[in-house]
Amino acid sequence: MADVVFASLRNRTYPYPYLGVGYLSAVLQQRGIDVELVDGSVHDLDVAGIAERAARLGPAIVGVTAMSPGLRDAYVLVRLLRAKLPDATIVLGGSHVSADPGAVAGMGLRYGFAGEAEASFGSFCEHVLGGGEPPAELPGLVMDGRANPAAPVAELDTLPFPTRLPLAHGGWHHVAHGGFATVLASRGCPYDCAFCHHDRKMRSRSPENIVTEMERVHRDQGCTRFEFVDEVFTVHHDWVSRICGLLRERLPRVTWTCETRVNLVDQELLREMAASGCTGVAYGIESASNRVLQTLSKRQRVDQCVRALTLSKEVGIDPGGFLMLGLPGETEEDMLATIRFAHEVAKRVTFSRTLVLPRTPLFDSAVRAGKIEEDRWHRFMLGKAPLPYYVPDGMTERRMAWLYRRAVAGFHLRPERLAALLRGVRGPSGARVALQSLHYSFKVMREVH
Repeated sequence: MADVVFASLRNRTYPYPYLGVGYLSAVLQQRGIDVELVDGSVHDLDVAGIAERAARLGPAIVGVTAMSPGLRDAYVLVRLLRAKLPDATIVLGGSHVSADPGAVAGMGLRYGFAGEAEASFGSFCEHVLGGGEPPAELPGLVMDGRANPAAPVAELDTLPFPTRLPLAHGGWHHVAHGGFATVLASRGCPYDCAFCHHDRKMRSRSPENIVTEMERVHRDQGCTRFEFVDEVFTVHHDWVSRICGLLRERLPRVTWTCETRVNLVDQELLREMAASGCTGVAYGIESASNRVLQTLSKRQRVDQCVRALTLSKEVGIDPGGFLMLGLPGETEEDMLATIRFAHEVAKRVTFSRTLVLPRTPLFDSAVRAGKIEEDRWHRFMLGKAPLPYYVPDGMTERRMAWLYRRAVAGFHLRPERLAALLRGVRGPSGARVALQSLHYSFKVMREVH
């Protein structure tokens, strides 16, 4: 039995531990509250399996995380949980609720949390577990259709290290083989890209706090590979430099990767990162058209993309990129140029269709242009509409789906990549990695976006 169960949906495209739940679990455990995690990715469970496993634990409170692409599955999960646990309090959180608090009432729930909940969720759970009503003024609480302003954690070092329940329970074998863990070193992003919804007030943990957590994970779980999952890691070069220095001193044998922007690196910083174990950097490239980048308020240029990728290769860091197809003002030739750009300059890329997320400038402009309905996310949740991908003027959904599959197939199945995969096969583990990579490519190509 557990006081609180966090139910997380299976993530097919990024099946790694969700640290938001880890932080909330740690906060609850500090208060003596018993926590369990039912994660679809860890246990290979579909929505019905997650509900069944959570129900067997008999919790008083169930926390459900809703990301925008998984909103429909979250809705189904909530309905199943209400049927199996009629006396439990179900609470909805996650990035979609932060952008669209109305989703809580849309799912027929009384409670949810928008934004960072570490400052409030512990008090909420104590009141509910004690048989009382949670204080209506709790920061970030969504209750009875009303959403309180969130209270982002000002000093991140005051938070406990996240509980890594899946690793502790033997999960994540598919990504943790050889020792893999994610780390969140900062929160927020100071940029204002049109397609993104996030907290623009950036806060960072101290380098000492970050590396101490990594040491603990290395010691307790044997992890030797880390991925920083910050939205943009290299905003402050001095801060990154201090992290690199501590890693060289205290964890000289670990490797790590991060994500950042192309205009926030230089050769000196990249050399220092490489010397401290950085093996890969993924850049938010988005498009190979300066005109399109300007439309997105991206505040970067294509020549900066080329420079960042080139400098990374020169210092021994494997550069990757995130590329989007179907951006506002984009023509088919623009998209083909982006695909060619990926072939020419990057070894690792992730292509995605442009998803119109709620409470973003892109959402507002798409509604004004009549490209999507204002209640599209609610209708998607109910299964009455597909995901709201942006379709530029002059394009069709069918053509966009074809271009997306062409981009993925052309990049992941190009001869040089297949040859590199074969060269990397060193025993069973290398073969497993190669097969997983190919399986992902074929799976994406089968999907219609």
